[in-house]
Amino acid sequence: MQTPELLDDAPHRVIYSVLLNPEANKGLPPPTVSRLCNDAQTIFAAGSHTTGTTLMTGTCHILRNPEVKQRLVDEVHTVWPVLDQAPSYEQLEKLPFLASVFIRQM
Repeated sequence: MQTPELLDDAPHRVIYSVLLNPEANKGLPPPTVSRLCNDAQTIFAAGSHTTGTTLMTGTCHILRNPEVKQRLVDEVHTVWPVLDQAPSYEQLEKLPFLASVFIRQM
């Protein structure tokens, strides 16, 4: 709030740049810190809830279908044979069945 120009240095658009922009507020007073905190919580909850619900629903369907679950486990195991040595995102992204189940739906 004290130095909104710091938002200009971000490598991507930041929602607070818009929320603090006097032109976007159309003559209304700028939002308070409390309002910005409430907005941040709302945005976070909205994004988390929809993503979480989608992933939970998909996981339930996979667990109800043992053949799909086993195919997924077998494919992931090809790049993740040792659990404490996680593969890179790029390796997981190349797994066709995993990508069709999760990655492309995100």
